[in-house]
Amino acid sequence: MRLFQHPDFGQAILRAAEHFAARKLRPTVIEKDYYVTEALRIIAEREGDQAMAPTERRQIASFVGEFLRETDTTLGCDDEQPFEMLLLHFRRTFVEKLFAIHAKVEILKQTGEPLGSYARHYYDLYCLAERPEVLAMLKSDEYAVIKADYARISEAFYARDFIPPTGMNFQSSDALFPDQALEQVLARNYKEQSSLLCYGDAPGWQDIKGRLSQLRPLL
Repeated sequence: MRLFQHPDFGQAILRAAEHFAARKLRPTVIEKDYYVTEALRIIAEREGDQAMAPTERRQIASFVGEFLRETDTTLGCDDEQPFEMLLLHFRRTFVEKLFAIHAKVEILKQTGEPLGSYARHYYDLYCLAERPEVLAMLKSDEYAVIKADYARISEAFYARDFIPPTGMNFQSSDALFPDQALEQVLARNYKEQSSLLCYGDAPGWQDIKGRLSQLRPLL
């Protein structure tokens, strides 16, 4: 039996939310996290070790599974324990998010289409930018290697949607360093979406702007 099939699954979700109250995890977030985690478990079992470089091997666990282990509780289900999975390292994730938000803002400039959930990339870039692994990557040859590999794959499979920055250089990207008029639009889009997408405290637009400005010479 899996957790979602257990009659006490709903109560486990509610108790996990109480357990993680300091992290401001709503029951709906914990439940969604469970199903996403189980989808990853199935992928790991079926696909094995397949991922683009750079990678890292990580233990994956749902919040409800983590709650059960931390409270030394069990419902006797098969999916309470964590599992290992080979994942794309967040160094590459950082670079991919640079490309993603750049392309989306270019579309916004042309069509006026709001960022929508793409605004989450600003939050993710802000968080990843403080990781020493990301800073080391930006200062090394690996940054150019990841950009080139991303461009190669995008041009081969997603050419219609691939909008790279001029010269593959993000220092002049309007998505990261907009003029005043565009910044007002982006800041408003980000504020609207962060209240919907972030379950805890989110950095303000000025915080994001400041951190990206610090990185600009490396981008």
